[in-house]
Amino acid sequence: MTDHPNLERARAGYEAFAAGDLAAVIDLFSDDIVWHSGGSNVLTGDYKGKEAVLGFFGLLMQESDGSFTNEIHDMLANDEHGVALVTMSATRGGKSFEGNVVHIFNDPVNGKYPNFEKSKWGPFRFPGTFKDGRGWFSFEVPLFYTNPLAGEYQEYVGGTYQAIEMFNFFFDEEELLDASITGCDNTHVSWARVSKWLPWMMMGDRAGQMIYNGAGKRVATWDELPEVLKDELMRVKPGYNTPPPVDDDRPNETSWTYFKKVIDEQRAEEE
Repeated sequence: MTDHPNLERARAGYEAFAAGDLAAVIDLFSDDIVWHSGGSNVLTGDYKGKEAVLGFFGLLMQESDGSFTNEIHDMLANDEHGVALVTMSATRGGKSFEGNVVHIFNDPVNGKYPNFEKSKWGPFRFPGTFKDGRGWFSFEVPLFYTNPLAGEYQEYVGGTYQAIEMFNFFFDEEELLDASITGCDNTHVSWARVSKWLPWMMMGDRAGQMIYNGAGKRVATWDELPEVLKDELMRVKPGYNTPPPVDDDRPNETSWTYFKKVIDEQRAEEE
């Protein structure tokens, strides 16, 4: 009796990961893949799209000094679901980790839409602090993914894009815990980002970084925004006066992918 084709596909993915062939692993996923990493740590989060998942793999290897491995004990698959019983292990700074996990691949299971629901730490726990009726929490978003301008051999010669964003949110405790409302209106946020030079700056290999730092608050409507901000948005990005639909299926666009389109169009016109 032959194995289910989805089982063969999942097995091929794990074998490619073990061999360091991340391109082959990513090729198994759909463009709108959603990869969920549970717990409360630097890897926690939902990674949407192939580029984001590749960045997750890079961060995983970075945080484990390249030592992360999966040992597969058993796998099951049918037309709708797939399950892998896995022992994960890694070593960093003289300390070792080993844990048994269950990887779950949801419909369609043929290598697409992995959704890892839980880790050994259990479901997500809100990391906030409350005091005197106010609450706040902080989190960091490390960005580590293939640079669309840097060629196909970045794992060998460098050029991978790296950055980090840091957020602080402040809110009313009563609003957050009120299940009858859908949002916290009295919310303030601070945001900082450290990243490489933007491509249009043409800085090449010159040493240095971009540092952004800002603060703001939630507003309920477009009309509540400052006039200077509304005027600028309507001048350069008029479509931003309304939010995107909740079922927006457009691919993510970054400064780098947009810049590549512009440069490619300019070069095509010059030819």
